[in-house]
Amino acid sequence: MNRITGSARALLATAALLLVAGTASTASATADTSRWASEQLPPGNVSLTGYAKPDAHTTWAAGFSITESGLAPVLYAKDERDDRGWIEVPTAPGYAGRVNAVAASSARDAWLVGDKARTGTAIATQHWDGTSWSVFAADAPAAASSAGYLSVVAHSPTDAWAAGWATIVDGVTTDPNGEPTQVIHREGIVGRWNGTSWQRMTLPQPYPSWNLNAITVVTANDVWAVGNGTNDDDKPVTLHYDGHAWSIVPTPAFTGLYGELYGVVAHGPNDVWAVGRTVLDPNDRGHALIMRWNGHAWRQVSVPAEAGALAGAAPVPGGIVTVGQKATADAEPYGLHITAGQARSLDLPAPSPGGANYTSAVGVDCGRVTIVGSGAQRAQILTGRL
Repeated sequence: MNRITGSARALLATAALLLVAGTASTASATADTSRWASEQLPPGNVSLTGYAKPDAHTTWAAGFSITESGLAPVLYAKDERDDRGWIEVPTAPGYAGRVNAVAASSARDAWLVGDKARTGTAIATQHWDGTSWSVFAADAPAAASSAGYLSVVAHSPTDAWAAGWATIVDGVTTDPNGEPTQVIHREGIVGRWNGTSWQRMTLPQPYPSWNLNAITVVTANDVWAVGNGTNDDDKPVTLHYDGHAWSIVPTPAFTGLYGELYGVVAHGPNDVWAVGRTVLDPNDRGHALIMRWNGHAWRQVSVPAEAGALAGAAPVPGGIVTVGQKATADAEPYGLHITAGQARSLDLPAPSPGGANYTSAVGVDCGRVTIVGSGAQRAQILTGRL
């Protein structure tokens, strides 16, 4: 069984007004791959994990590359006024490691978030002030052997939010061979930027071991974070912040043995969407799991049987666009446009020769869709229209 736990979104890098008891119908159509264009990118062994649009002309795609000395941050930029297409642009000097997510509130306020260095307790984040990137450390729990932020929202220059995980060392025991083995568990973490520094927030503990994969901000007093329990508690987790404290919000019984939420987006306080994966049987690699908050409760949304694990989502009028994989052994890229009670396939093109391509993040601007991901040891960006 191919179960995904821990830092799920990074490992994958790879409707409208539904009634409480209603489901979304599936609209089938002949695939039209001509609507999608594969963007030309700089060469390199790169995995893309995030998408942002800092201004009306500029698009960013962020991720990391694998080098001889380890992982290195990567940021691609495209300016519609420039005929050079996608180019690699520098991030903060001296920064090393993954970039798991990118977000921007304006051309002068953006964030890149990644993982904790192997030594110390700091999670490295980078801030863009319109001129250059600067590194700001965010504290992880003192007992964390590893940690990182997987999602970030740039709400304003004095208010940003990030969510992720920390692996906590509880002690040391011996394995059956008498070798020392660490006893560990996972904890979700949320940090909030106050304009000067990151402050780690106090969270409830939904399970003995669990993590957070994504966060979205409706207002400064209305924030959602989603993830999953781990090990035997591999079930969806949703947390809500009301301006005073975080609380656990129950999710409904879902179809499947296990369930995880990897992405969350909001139209408003009474319309929040979470996407992820459910495992239907021990041999299932994962089917799509979508839940919608109506202001009172979460409800599972019906999706096509071919839809597999969904890693990212973006709001569109009346619904969402979400991307991930097909629920098949070859894990082809897959996307859905959910609106007006229907779930329509985005008809993404088949993977290129050399291996499967994974979609990890999506953005929509004026009907233009940008999907980022990776596969066959190369980055991939698809653009098209709904």
